[in-house]
Parts: sequence; structure tokens; C-alpha cells
Amino acid sequence: MTTSTAPYTYGDIRHKAICLLTKRGHGCRAQGIWRETMGLLGPRATQVVYTALENCSPGVEVRRVRVAGTSYYVPKLVTPHQAYTRGLRWILKGAARRRQRSSAQALAQEFMDASQGTGWAHSQCVEMHRLAEANRAYSRYQWWR
Repeated sequence: MTTSTAPYTYGDIRHKAICLLTKRGHGCRAQGIWRETMGLLGPRATQVVYTALENCSPGVEVRRVRVAGTSYYVPKLVTPHQAYTRGLRWILKGAARRRQRSSAQALAQEFMDASQGTGWAHSQCVEMHRLAEANRAYSRYQWWR
């Protein structure tokens, strides 16, 4: 997904990431982490971010639906906005799971791994698609909720 075909702009990604990084009202600290991360990614930082989000954004999600006393996991398509938000959340969570000296280094490494198709965020996306594929027989319950 290139910058011209993406359903979101770099400014949207930056704003959403800073909002998700902000803890206890420390927005300046979140902006600093984002700025340092982009510095660590180098001159092609925007391309790395777009590629990482393309690799980690799920096309489907799985919802739990209760039908006649039984719970089923029902696959459901997601909108592009929901997909990139979930992918960005997974990337940030994967960076938080890393034990590195700084948050910016962990976030830069997670973006690099996600852009190459590895890392925790990408494995979450693959797992989501695998679960949806396994439960596609229950897609007739999409309307049930």
C-alpha cells in the first residue's frame, strides 16, 4: 500500500499513535517518543510505517456471538479505519512487550519487524486470520448480534 492508495494519511497515523502512546496526560512525552522513533527509522520512515501497517492490519475480526446457549466465534469484515487502528494498537503493544532501554528503540524495532512481516504484531494479524478461517462456517450468524 503506497501513500497514494492508503485510506489514511501519515498525519492520521501520527495523531492516532500519539493519542495511543499518551499515558496520564503526558502528550509531550508521547510526541517525543514518536519523533525519536521516526529519527531511528531514518529517511524512509514513512514508507516503513505504511508497510508495517499494511502487513499488520487485519481484513477480518472475530466476534463472539451467543446463539441458543452456545458461544460461536463469528468472522466479520472490518473497515479500513478499524483495520489500521487495530494494526497500530498491535504494533504499539508489541513495542511495549519488548525489553529495551527506550520506548522509541522498541517502537522502531517493532515497526521494522512489522514491515518485514515478522514480530508480535504481525503474528497477531496472522492468528486473527487463522481464527476467522477456522470459524468461517459460523459466518451465517453475523446478523445475530
